[in-house]
Amino acid sequence: MAAQPISRLLLVVTVITFTALIATTYGFGIYLFTAIAPAMMEHIGFSYLEMGIITAATQAGFLIFALCSGLLTATFSAFTVMRFSIALCALSLGGLYLANNVYIVGVCLTLLAGTAASVWTPMAEATQSILRFEHQGKALGLMSSGTAYGVFLNSIIIDIYLERYGWNTVWLVTFALTGMLCIFTFFLLAKIRPRSVQGQQAIDTSGERVKDIARTLPVGLTSIIILTMFFNGLSCLPFQTYLSSFLTSEHDYTVVESAAAWRVIGLTGMVSGFLMGWIGDRITIRWALMITYSALALSAVTLLSESIGTMALFFMSGAFGLAFYSIFGLVPAYISQQYEGPATSIVFAMGNVALGTGALLGNYTGGWAKDATGTFDWTYLIVLTATGLSAVLCLFLKPRQGRQANGR
Repeated sequence: MAAQPISRLLLVVTVITFTALIATTYGFGIYLFTAIAPAMMEHIGFSYLEMGIITAATQAGFLIFALCSGLLTATFSAFTVMRFSIALCALSLGGLYLANNVYIVGVCLTLLAGTAASVWTPMAEATQSILRFEHQGKALGLMSSGTAYGVFLNSIIIDIYLERYGWNTVWLVTFALTGMLCIFTFFLLAKIRPRSVQGQQAIDTSGERVKDIARTLPVGLTSIIILTMFFNGLSCLPFQTYLSSFLTSEHDYTVVESAAAWRVIGLTGMVSGFLMGWIGDRITIRWALMITYSALALSAVTLLSESIGTMALFFMSGAFGLAFYSIFGLVPAYISQQYEGPATSIVFAMGNVALGTGALLGNYTGGWAKDATGTFDWTYLIVLTATGLSAVLCLFLKPRQGRQANGR
């Protein structure tokens, strides 16, 4: 039976909802925890060492959920995995509200990091199933900016509730917001799923073995995508991790001025994902990726300059915001244009594992280079090198196929 067309309004609502899922699972996780950690440490009583262990556990949770969600999507469909992820996210936030020891905090934050991976991994396939081929870039680009919206919302919630009512209330508010989003998402996906040909196809092929799907993947293209995502993690995440320290310790900027740079990054990130996705839909995703890699390289080169003036600081911040929030939407958009159905989620899952591995290696190597040399210059030279390798690999990405997703 032919699928009924999905109205434009429903598609817009769906894309906005998917963006909200990213804002919630990413923004309300480790980003919010790091912002209110001092208050939690004082009340619960845990050390910076334990905080470091928790952070490492969240990274492990992301990697494990990224891989598992790709396999589960091939069996249970993208929408089912997304439903499970947002429900688990809400429960984890509720657990943080009730947390009275560091172990509960660690478990809940690890699960939150996992839901960030498991809601994002099937999103490329889910978007492919409801949107026309030429709109996937800007849709996934907007979704990739969801983290920026989540962090912005964090700042509002913290300003209103932290000092007056305490850190527990912050988690309670996020739990309530996520619970409402969860209920809305369940109803929305139930309404969309019967109208989606690809969504129905996921049910019909649920018994297909993952290894059978994996055999059909083009080895060359898949390897390039996975390696590209590894280098993305090796460049983007250390850049973010050590930026404030680099600015304050070696470029003589104050913490307040460093925070201003992050505001520019966040504001740029709110629009850059959609903007570069829109550009990618017109000039192809791979050339849009080349623009973002150029912006990232310029940001690193600026930081490696001996002196960074105010204008250069804001230029660097804007260029990094453009690159950081765009890259993570453009890559899944490219994957959704080159693969179909469960293969999309499997490739993206493997790519996310490579991304997380690159981030772990980059953060460790960046910190080691600083300790060994006394400067962040080598850290950002590594970032620059990884960015260049990503750009070279991008040249080997084949052009998009001239098909419409399932004829839509």
